[in-house]
Amino acid sequence: SWSARLLRWLGVKLVIEGGRQADAVHDCGITPDAVGRLVVSNHISAIDIFALNAVIPCAFVAKAEIAKWPVFGMIAKAAGTIFIERGNKRALVGIGNNMQQALQKGRSLLVFPEGTTSDGTKLLKLHANLMESAVRTDAPVLPVVLEYKSGGSRTTLASYVGDTGLFE
Repeated sequence: SWSARLLRWLGVKLVIEGGRQADAVHDCGITPDAVGRLVVSNHISAIDIFALNAVIPCAFVAKAEIAKWPVFGMIAKAAGTIFIERGNKRALVGIGNNMQQALQKGRSLLVFPEGTTSDGTKLLKLHANLMESAVRTDAPVLPVVLEYKSGGSRTTLASYVGDTGLFE
């Protein structure tokens, strides 16, 4: 609910198209006595995190640098984020195990398998190793495609790419 409130405060209207298959997920993102869900989405903006969490409460899998960010790092840690040390291939085994344990406990997880943000006009190459935990636990995978619109047309204004700063 706090994600939905933040979106309203920012003036972002959230529109869901297609099926909503996460009704059994509780507000905390944990479904007791069931395997969690792996939500897989493209990544355009920092707003994505709040939009997805407003619809499908979940913990996130994110780059380790975020843990050190002021405010956002504290929020990410409190929300149970699983942090990835990008570029450290040995760390991926531990991340996979952490993801598998979370899914087995009924925790829904969100990954951005592109590994970075884009302007949202096309998908980038996906890092499939982030989905292995769903295969190992037989967890449902919920594919999501995000896009931002302004005046009814797709826009790249919300994108966080290249030299764009976080607060820009």
